[in-house]
Amino acid sequence: MLIIGHRGYPSIKKENTLESFKAALDYGVDGIELDVQLTTDGKLAIYHDYEIYVNNQSHPISNLTLQEIQSLCPRFMIPTLNEVCKTFVQDKLLNIEIKSQQIQNDQIVYKTLERIKAHYLENNTIISSFNPFVLL
Repeated sequence: MLIIGHRGYPSIKKENTLESFKAALDYGVDGIELDVQLTTDGKLAIYHDYEIYVNNQSHPISNLTLQEIQSLCPRFMIPTLNEVCKTFVQDKLLNIEIKSQQIQNDQIVYKTLERIKAHYLENNTIISSFNPFVLL
C-alpha cells in the first residue's frame, strides 16, 4: 500500500505549498499529489481551484500571471512546478495532476514534461488529469 499526501499535508500547512509538501514528506508518506495550472505568463503554478475568489469576485488562474496570483493570495506563497521539483526527494512518488479547462492544451503538457525531465523525475512521477486529452 502506498500513502500519498494529497496536496501535501493540508491539515497542518496550507495545501499545495512547499511547506505542505515538506510536512507530508517529513511525516513519511510515499509521495505527494499536487495540482498544476498554466498561467498567462507561461508559469506552471501549483494551485487546486480553477479560480481564486477575492471579495466575491472570481479570478480564473488561466487569465492571471504568477505575480497576479501571488498578489491575490498574500498570506501564502504559490509555488511553481519548478520550485517543487528542485526540492523534491528523489526516492518519493510525485503525482502531478494537470488541470486544464481547455480541451487541447499541449503547452501545459510539454512544459510539465520538460520540468520533470530537467529534474530527472521521470521514473517516480505519475501524471493524472480529469481531462482525457491532456492524458493522450
